[in-house]
Amino acid sequence: MSRTIFVFLLIAVLCGSAFSDQEELKLEVIKIEHRNAGDMNPAALHHKSPEGKVTVDTGSNSLIITDYLSNIANMTETIRTLDVPVKQVGIRVVMAEADSVFLKEIGMKTGHVIYPPRKFKPVLELLDTGRNAKMLSEMQIRTPSNKPAELRVAQEEIFVPTVMMFPGGRAVLSGEREAGAFLEVLPVVNDDDTITIILRPSVSGFRGSNVKYERSALIQVIMGSGDTLAIGAVDTVKKITTKQKTSMLGVPLSEGELEEERKMVMFLTAAVID
Repeated sequence: MSRTIFVFLLIAVLCGSAFSDQEELKLEVIKIEHRNAGDMNPAALHHKSPEGKVTVDTGSNSLIITDYLSNIANMTETIRTLDVPVKQVGIRVVMAEADSVFLKEIGMKTGHVIYPPRKFKPVLELLDTGRNAKMLSEMQIRTPSNKPAELRVAQEEIFVPTVMMFPGGRAVLSGEREAGAFLEVLPVVNDDDTITIILRPSVSGFRGSNVKYERSALIQVIMGSGDTLAIGAVDTVKKITTKQKTSMLGVPLSEGELEEERKMVMFLTAAVID
């Protein structure tokens, strides 16, 4: 009987020694190098034991973990897999005003067209000539993948100040109002280095003195790095009226009115930056 009790006690001691490390909670600090520690928190919590705890320290961009060693090891492996540099996307936007002749010359028959670099070069050359199109603005930004950005691609409109009368005097209100062309863009770099672009171009202005209008669209496309997305008819159709003279030997014979339709065209080039 005493021998049986000795063997039982020996097994109990050995088992207790084997599982002592597992049963003891450890403290570990994991420094996040490339991402936001808060974004890594769900991945860590996925491996947390019921007794464990994960705290985000925003000051040092770290995760403070209290858990069993095996759980901490799993958290560390997962976090190191996810904590990689975020790819950057360079975006160039060119706004232009063009007529139907220009749109036909560049082969733009639908609401949007994607040009690879070699096919967009002739479009830029044609735009630079100023014939049938006029470049209004150009800007460039750089943003991390999966992070939205907003661009103001046209100046706000200025109007004659509105005067309102108040008892004891009068007040002059500023005539500057928020209107123009804007672009909200969300680029996401895919595993094959193509770019999914989600964008919302919008154009706003005023009809008369008090009526504001706004037109917008929501577009999602997949582009190759370096490709250019052309979007047409974002703005309202503008009609430009000019006088046209018909003459013979330099002598004016008649005058007429020529109406020319012009539309806003946006060219967005996106490229992955290493």
